[in-house]
Amino acid sequence: GLVVRQQYPYRGTPKSVFGASSFCHNRLFIQRIFYPPILAGGGCTLTDKARMLPITDNRKGIGKIKKSIDKPLKTESSAEKWPPHLTVACVIEKEGKYLMVEERDKTSGEMVFNQPAGHVEPDESLTQAALRETLEETGWNIELTGVLDIALYCAPTNGVTYCRTTFLAVAVHCAKNAVLDPDIHAVHWLDYDAIVTRSARMRSPLALKVIEKQRQGICYPLDLISHP
Repeated sequence: GLVVRQQYPYRGTPKSVFGASSFCHNRLFIQRIFYPPILAGGGCTLTDKARMLPITDNRKGIGKIKKSIDKPLKTESSAEKWPPHLTVACVIEKEGKYLMVEERDKTSGEMVFNQPAGHVEPDESLTQAALRETLEETGWNIELTGVLDIALYCAPTNGVTYCRTTFLAVAVHCAKNAVLDPDIHAVHWLDYDAIVTRSARMRSPLALKVIEKQRQGICYPLDLISHP
């Protein structure tokens, strides 16, 4: 919008609307901001902000206005939490037990349970991320067999939204002397009842939800997700 700045009282003509002339003897600067009409049909909406800005004198006697700009308080905006974080997870069943990891939630500090899961890295496909995260967090090499679930979840602890793709997989073999991700406290094979008992300690509601979907026999083909 049109911004008009008036400096007064003064004698003579100011050299700049941003600085006082050598003739200015007043130490206050009043800035009035006028906004153009915003309503259809004419008229004018006027917001008159009078801000008193101190002026300091330099050696030459020319006033300089100290910066006093209206700035919003620095808060975490919704733009910093969007787009969603892209993550993957794997539901891996073996002889009626599910491969789970016990880890510390970095936000709450509590120990929680989850499937092997993590963020997709740059230039990495969803399937590659699922294989890598499972190996890094559990030491198990796996084979993906299908797509189980795709979900959006907003974590209440940090307000971040996650887009989580969950795969079905089978355990192939456990790597010897595997060095696990330092965030992993322990790796467990838990049956369904043990997982339900720990439902309050799941990292998110998705951890139990995807196991229940797996028990319903839900499985979509891997080619549901294409990787150009």
